[in-house]
Amino acid sequence: MPSIVRIFPTDQSGLRTEGLHPPYGWFSRACPGVKGPLIADTGWVSMNYIFWWLRQIVLVLVGCFFLALGIYTLILAYHMKDPFSFVMTFFASNLMILISATLVVGFIIRMVKVYKDLKITEE
Repeated sequence: MPSIVRIFPTDQSGLRTEGLHPPYGWFSRACPGVKGPLIADTGWVSMNYIFWWLRQIVLVLVGCFFLALGIYTLILAYHMKDPFSFVMTFFASNLMILISATLVVGFIIRMVKVYKDLKITEE
């Protein structure tokens, strides 16, 4: 049996269903990688929910690492004496910064949307 964590009470049927869309409500739409209901019959949240949040946090941290690496590479590019190496390093660092910043912003927006939906559902 998977580990579960209780985060809020449920209604009389054991499922928190008001305002949610079938089959699993807002969470399955916001978190397509998580399979199964957010809340089991007992009103407890499965570990998939917690792993989803952990995965998003790890992805943001990895994106921040590559963003910092891109900025560091950009700084190093300005210290190069060879023009060809400067241009190649400059464009490579800008590509790293652009891609990692876009991914970090996307992951954060997804986490904020899910958090807002969770907050609305709890009320």
